[in-house]
Amino acid sequence: SIESTQSTVTAYDPVFSIEILEDSFSLPLDSSAQIHALGKDMNGDYMPGLVFTWHSTNENTVSFDGAGNITAINEGITSITASIRSVESLPIQVEVFAMYGTVTDFDGNEYMTVKIGEQWWMAENLRVTHFQNGDAVDFIENADDWWNNTSTAAYCYYANLLENQGLYGNLYSGLVVIDSRSIAPEGWHVPTDEEWMELEMFLGMSQDEAARTGVLRGANMGGKLKFAGIEYWESPNEGATNESGFSALP
Repeated sequence: SIESTQSTVTAYDPVFSIEILEDSFSLPLDSSAQIHALGKDMNGDYMPGLVFTWHSTNENTVSFDGAGNITAINEGITSITASIRSVESLPIQVEVFAMYGTVTDFDGNEYMTVKIGEQWWMAENLRVTHFQNGDAVDFIENADDWWNNTSTAAYCYYANLLENQGLYGNLYSGLVVIDSRSIAPEGWHVPTDEEWMELEMFLGMSQDEAARTGVLRGANMGGKLKFAGIEYWESPNEGATNESGFSALP
């Protein structure tokens, strides 16, 4: 427990209760957040300039800097309270989770994954050449054959260059996406429209707007999913922050 560096309250103003302003929340591993507390006197009036001592039931999960700033250091769940002398707040719960992970496809390719809200997404483009049952996906190299293909689950490379596979993954025909043998790694699946909507709403879109079809929807949600800068996207790529970690490529 570490005391904050805020100014102290005088002894003749007893603190009657303490309230943490934040609700329980989740925090990605190795990230930080600030929590705030306020004290009230016997009349229910807020008292400025208090020194709070912060407590955690699991000190291996978060660390404090003394001013209400916490850093997530290990996965787990902890309850946090603020106190002054014998007066202690009600607890809030903080869950520390790993934002990034990995998944391996049938061919042995490993991909970074990212947790956005309550969902796990792949943060790299798929480059597997087999379905989950081991059946090979047909490779089509000729552009005319690709555009004329209406019956074969197939893949190709961006610009027909193998060197593009590492960054952009494979380009798959629609028949691959809907094939019951599943192109996704084991335990994963191609996301449904409802799952895309959940992602959009987590990034700030309203439920009504997310449910709209046949029109452009959202404001800056796409920017939160895109790589920032102009290394991969054309200039000026305004609004791109990749704050979600999704790392979308063109």
